[in-house]
Amino acid sequence: MAGARIGISAKTVVQYVTDLMLISVGVNPAAVEYVNIPKIKNRNDMLAAGEIDAATLPQPFFILSEKAGAQVLIDDSALDYVPEAISFLTVTLEEKGDQVRAFLQAYERALAAINARETREEGVAWLGEEIQASLRTRVRAVGDDRVLGFMRALGEAGIWPSMTTARVPTRGEFANVQSWALNAGLIADVSAYDEVIDGSYLPELVEDDMSEEDEE
Repeated sequence: MAGARIGISAKTVVQYVTDLMLISVGVNPAAVEYVNIPKIKNRNDMLAAGEIDAATLPQPFFILSEKAGAQVLIDDSALDYVPEAISFLTVTLEEKGDQVRAFLQAYERALAAINARETREEGVAWLGEEIQASLRTRVRAVGDDRVLGFMRALGEAGIWPSMTTARVPTRGEFANVQSWALNAGLIADVSAYDEVIDGSYLPELVEDDMSEEDEE
């Protein structure tokens, strides 16, 4: 990997995760050349064309690229965590705390429903039905086509995601991300953990046991 040109999205979670993956296999990130390619599809296309040596790709591009002949060097399963998060402004928590709790509860119910599907075929079919049912009851939104496209790609790739329930980061994880962001020039100073992290809004673990009345 030394000297390799790796396609990433610079100064984002993509670069952070790439740094962690390289370090986990004993490669210093300073020993590679990062190529900033923010659009995932462009990253994938440039890898396929041989214009870069490697690329960090999310699903479903990861497995689609592999099926097209790319070699998997490492994936984020080697990491203890991937720092992607849903965050809320302090004023939102203060003024709309109940709505935030309701949103996170709904999010957990959705994850439970996804994880309850045991096979890829069952999962993709169920997700398609849910999306189409939603479209029949509301105005089409900007992100609908992207969701439908992602669903089709899951089916083509033969995968079904396993979703992780919500949690707050540990103090160590928070400190590592802040240190990286500080060195990358994304933040000017660090914040105290307790000033930023509050787990009291998280819902209890939700099982996919909705009654027929709930589903209606």
